[in-house]
This record gives sequence, C-alpha cells and structure tokens, in this order.
Amino acid sequence: MTKTCAVLGAIIVATCAGCAQEVKMVEVEPTKIEFRELTDSSELRARALNAKGVTITDGVTLTFSSESPSIADVSSAGVVTPKGDGDTAILVKSPTGITGEVFVSVCLPKQLVCEPKEQLDIRVGTGAPIKCRVENCREEVIQDAKVSFDILAKNVALADTAVMSSSKGVSSMPITGSMIGETEATVTAYSFEKKIRIKVDEALPIPGEEEYNASKKGGGKKNDPYTGGKSGFSHILDNMKFQ
Repeated sequence: MTKTCAVLGAIIVATCAGCAQEVKMVEVEPTKIEFRELTDSSELRARALNAKGVTITDGVTLTFSSESPSIADVSSAGVVTPKGDGDTAILVKSPTGITGEVFVSVCLPKQLVCEPKEQLDIRVGTGAPIKCRVENCREEVIQDAKVSFDILAKNVALADTAVMSSSKGVSSMPITGSMIGETEATVTAYSFEKKIRIKVDEALPIPGEEEYNASKKGGGKKNDPYTGGKSGFSHILDNMKFQ
C-alpha cells in the first residue's frame, strides 16, 4: 500500500511539472499599432503563459509572422515595420499552436498640396504666403506634418519663418518681393517635393507720388491752378501789371 501511494504521488508530481510548462496563452504587447510613416517601427513584447497565468521561461520558442507582409512585416525578433497602406495582423505562435495577435493599421502620407499650385505673383515691397499641407491615405490632413521651404534666389524674394496652424495642419510661409525678377520656392515634406515659381513685379505706385515728384521737378500737374497750366492762376498772375 505504501509503495502504491509513493508511485501515485510521483506520477502526480510529474504531471504537475508538465502542466507548468504547457502553454495555455500567448500574451503580446502592444495589442494595437498604428503607423503613419515608413520610417516607423515597433518592437513587440511577447510571453507564453501556463494555465495559472505564470510566464513559462524555459523550453518555449515563440515565432512571429504577418498575415500581410506587403502592409506590415515582422522580424524573427518581433520588430514590426510598415510597408504599405492597409490593415493586417501580426501573429505570435507557440510550438503547440497557441497564438497571440496584434492588430496593425498603416496609413502613410499620400500627397503634398500647396496654394498657389504653380506660381506666386507678388510685387517689390509686398508679399503673400505659400500655404502647404500633407494629406494621408484617407485624404485627411496630417496635423503635425514637417514641411520645409527654401527660396532659390534670395535677392529676388525673401522668406520669413514658416508658421504651422495646429488646428488645420497647414504650414504657411510668407514671401516678400525684394527686386524685380523670378525665382523658385522648393517645398519638401516626407518624400514629397514641389517647385513653385515666384514672379516679382515692380512696386505699386504710391497714391500722390507722381504729382509730388512732378512738383519737385517744376512740372506741376496739368491744369493745376496753383502749379501749372495756361488756364491756371499762375497764367493770370503773369499777365497782371502792378503799379
């Protein structure tokens, strides 16, 4: 009887030891990943658990795979990288087929949109902004897009500091004309680049400037009764005789 009990006890201990190494669940963190740039990546943390929820540390090798590698791929070490727009899942499997899952969403920048599209017309001494935004795969404006501006001929036009409107995700670059001529603005964001022609025309005349300059030269304004014109007061004074 004693021998029988001893043998039974040994069987139970052996069974429990086996249960401690049996994978009942694969836990993965994070459970959801969203990618917005091709340069992004995310490292998964995965572990195998037994029936009591205790981590199994020995004898279990977890493998990683992607349901759609063209959307998001995963390395043997569990590093996930985006490849293209769409949704997919990363699977983490134990040798016995127990699987953990991570949902992955990829929506990359789609296009750079600028206003004006091709040419900015300004005058010397005045200016106007170039406004640009980046839209993603859903045609949504990326709020924190990094947009940069550069002017080719800075003696023709000057660029002020770009201003980002956080509420609309639009970057605005004020451009001021310095001299008559043409130059080009290069706008870059992510892998996109746009060229916008800048044409600077002569300055607008200041109201009254022509009359002022003419009076300084002695010409005066035509028909001005005080400064010129045969029918003006100056003509009358010229014909007056004083005693």
